[in-house]
Amino acid sequence: MTALSVSALIARVDRAEVLRYMGAAAQCDDTLSTLVEEALAELEKVAVPRMVWRRVEVTTQLDGIGLGPVTAPGADLARHLAGCREAVLFAATLGIGVDQLIRRVALLSMSQSAALQAGAAALLETYCDWCQEELAQEPGAAHQRSRFSPGYGDLPLSFQGPLLHCLESHRIGLTTTAAMMMVPTKSVSAIIGLGEEQGEKRPCGRGCAFCSKTDCAFRKVE
Repeated sequence: MTALSVSALIARVDRAEVLRYMGAAAQCDDTLSTLVEEALAELEKVAVPRMVWRRVEVTTQLDGIGLGPVTAPGADLARHLAGCREAVLFAATLGIGVDQLIRRVALLSMSQSAALQAGAAALLETYCDWCQEELAQEPGAAHQRSRFSPGYGDLPLSFQGPLLHCLESHRIGLTTTAAMMMVPTKSVSAIIGLGEEQGEKRPCGRGCAFCSKTDCAFRKVE
């Protein structure tokens, strides 16, 4: 993959998405806009985006869907990957420096901390989108399904462990706790189906309309 600077990533971040994460999409004013820009400027200083991926064969299993050496339980991912012969196992992180910055600022200012949390979430999504754009340059990877992460639908969060182990995510400094929460926290793991046939249509990479977690604070309104 080609290199992309953090400043270039920051420039690609949709400011409206940052405001949505803050719960202030309909209340934007100059003060909020300034807060967002200041947060993104601080994130630019500490973020170290890194990713790892592995291309695997998709197979049908009795207890789920086979993804190379691992089997993902549940029916929702299998439906999402219908028609795919291959998939990409994917993980990305902004690095531990972002976590440290957010913790430090949280002791001083709730508003700045909220802006940093939202900015980091939007920056991570922007980085993942860019990674998928780069992945599309690989042979046979131009047609991609949207990202499907542990915790979506009936794919349990516990699948985070096998997924990251298969990816050897420690190479990018990404691990999990006993509760399957990622460290650094501004990280994501996902499965991306490859195939020209279209599976279930989903409106965005986060899969809000598809996900059964209807009480999520960041759920996107369609």
